[in-house]
Amino acid sequence: MIFSSLKDQAEILFCVNATDILNNRQLSNQNIDYKDYVYQMIRIIEKSI
Repeated sequence: MIFSSLKDQAEILFCVNATDILNNRQLSNQNIDYKDYVYQMIRIIEKSI
């Protein structure tokens, strides 16, 4: 259940360049940076548990 709800987020995070994550660059298709996106994913997981 958790994995199906995070499918799109996982695809974005695991298909990006590690340098982009280290530099906390903005996601190309969204108005959010990597660090904020990871925090958002954690909140989704916590609500699912």
